[in-house]
Amino acid sequence: MYGEEINNRITSSSTTDSSEPVITGRSRTHHLKTETEYYQATERGDKLFEIRKDDLDFRFQKGDVVFLLEVVNGIPTGRKLGLKITYVFQGGRYGIADNYCILQLKKL
Repeated sequence: MYGEEINNRITSSSTTDSSEPVITGRSRTHHLKTETEYYQATERGDKLFEIRKDDLDFRFQKGDVVFLLEVVNGIPTGRKLGLKITYVFQGGRYGIADNYCILQLKKL
C-alpha cells in the first residue's frame, strides 16, 4: 500500500463521510461531515480532536489533511475548515473500540 502504489491511488473509504479521500504524495485529504456544535468548537479552537471510525483499508495517518464539512441535521451548510492530523491514537485500548481512532488536529 505504500511507495509507488500509494502515490497513484485514489480510494473511497468509510472513514470519510462525504467524498473520497485524495492522495497527493504520501499525505491524504479526508472530507468529514461534522454537526454544527462540533464544527464551531473546532473553529474556535476549543476542540482540536476527532473520534472517528478507522477503516482498515484506508487508515488516517499523521500528516494527512482533514476538511471538516459543517452540517445541520445532516444537511451541508457549505462551510469547511482545514486541519492537519498531528497524532493518531489507534483504538483497541483504553476503552476505545478496535476500529476507531482519535485524531489530534492542528488548524492549517
